Amino acid sequence: MAPQENYFFYFIITPGLEDLAREELLEKWKQLQIVHPDIFKNAPDIRSSIGGLSISTNYAAGASLNHYLKIPTRILLRLDTFRSRDLPKLYERLRKIPWENYFRDDSVFVKASSHGSRLKIKERIVNTALSAIRNRQEHQSFRKKFLDVPQTVLIRIVDDDVTVSLDLSGEFLYLRGYKPHNPEAPLRETLAAALYFSACLNFKKQFHQIYDPFCGSGTLLFEAQQFWKPNTHRPFAFSNFPITAKLLTPQKWTSLGSEIDIKAWGSEKNSKEFLALEKNIEIYSKKTKMSVDVHHEDALSANVQLDGETLVITNPPYGQRIEDSALFREYIKKNSPKAWAVIAPQEVLRSLSCRKTHETTNGGLGVHIAISKD
Repeated sequence: MAPQENYFFYFIITPGLEDLAREELLEKWKQLQIVHPDIFKNAPDIRSSIGGLSISTNYAAGASLNHYLKIPTRILLRLDTFRSRDLPKLYERLRKIPWENYFRDDSVFVKASSHGSRLKIKERIVNTALSAIRNRQEHQSFRKKFLDVPQTVLIRIVDDDVTVSLDLSGEFLYLRGYKPHNPEAPLRETLAAALYFSACLNFKKQFHQIYDPFCGSGTLLFEAQQFWKPNTHRPFAFSNFPITAKLLTPQKWTSLGSEIDIKAWGSEKNSKEFLALEKNIEIYSKKTKMSVDVHHEDALSANVQLDGETLVITNPPYGQRIEDSALFREYIKKNSPKAWAVIAPQEVLRSLSCRKTHETTNGGLGVHIAISKD
């Protein structure tokens, strides 16, 4: 079957970050039109929903966004939408999908969910889908195995409306491929990227220097340095698809805003987290050829000189202890940084002069993205 001109892509977003993800997509698309004009053409019409964005564009552009977008957690390709109230119709519709365009062999995972439909037994839905895929294999042989990431189909049924999607990302996009060592309750990379981008938007500038006084395992420092750079440090599921070889020629994924050289440094008091931080920096530096300067010290007593061009960006300690919630307020009171951005619960932000730009969750806890007022 010949490839179609436009495909539908869905970006899974942590609820509360949809607006930031939309702005990231628009801004990076404009820059991608300059560095890859053969792929990124007319700006897509973006549709927002709770927990996601969707666009229609050519396959090469949609798949390539796995390399560039830092706020989504996964990118899906919509293969079909239809109504079905029984397994035979589901089978026949799934059998018509050109699976040979996407799969190299029959090692396929199917994940199903169903709400308010007669098709409610997940095991039967999964087995029906696998039978349809195998039927297609009998008529169009799959290639031999060449897999380093899973091939996953997602089937979602709501009130008999069926949506069939293909996972383009493989592992979650917040698994960047250069930070394997994490302490307990680490800040997720997608949330760290959202915090950095929110600061850029609110201050209407891209900072050349960032400092994290409570840097933990280094997530915020890494994400700030890598925000405008493509992720070439891990495999993606779409890279193995036969359709990718047809529609996406080998590319050198160019940095966006490559003229920005961000100096990143931080402080970390906890010995266990600092050990993980040092290991992460060693791996990060080897893979990205970028450096991060960190110090094993208490940020409240450290003698750190900050100028007006430095962004203080952090996810400070907080928890059940009252003193944890006060640490960031103490730091701001002592150092009075001109520009700061933080992701934290309401109690951490109490009495601080700031703009709360977005409300989301971190590890199941409600948090705000907050930016200092001018």
